[in-house]
Amino acid sequence: MKKLIVVAIVVIAIAGSIIGANIAKGASTPAPLPNVVLMNPISKSDAKNTKLTLMGSGFAPKIQINLVLETPDGSNTDLTWYTMPIDPKGIVAAEIKTNEMGTFAAVVDASTFVNKKTIGPGLFTIDVMDVDYNLLATVPFGLYDPAKPETWPTWVAANVPAPPPAPSPAPAK
Repeated sequence: MKKLIVVAIVVIAIAGSIIGANIAKGASTPAPLPNVVLMNPISKSDAKNTKLTLMGSGFAPKIQINLVLETPDGSNTDLTWYTMPIDPKGIVAAEIKTNEMGTFAAVVDASTFVNKKTIGPGLFTIDVMDVDYNLLATVPFGLYDPAKPETWPTWVAANVPAPPPAPSPAPAK
């Protein structure tokens, strides 16, 4: 009787593994997760010219997306309004849509937010969201003050060449 139970368990285990392997062969491949890269992840903290170039893939085709920045004070700003080219009158918001392959590219002019009150040197993230503001992906970026290389953290100093030293004054005659 014990042999019969052991044989039955072994047969069931083998049958289960064969069925499981056949199901796995026919299983569909999961869709890739959305991916976003920032072409200039370490940028100058410049209130006149801080542009961030983002590229994304793995999104649903032909959907509108929003780019949202969370500032250190906890407020959220929809950067989509600041996607290049910017409407000089501020009337028309830019629209970012994925193409038929689910990819997008956008240039965001973040200069408006680069100041001592909103964002300055430091690490931040941009959230890529759908039209209902559901999170799809995030991408980090860092800003540094080019005038103060002595304050640069290691992640800046390792990737940005330090400015040349100031020339010494000419000798007095």
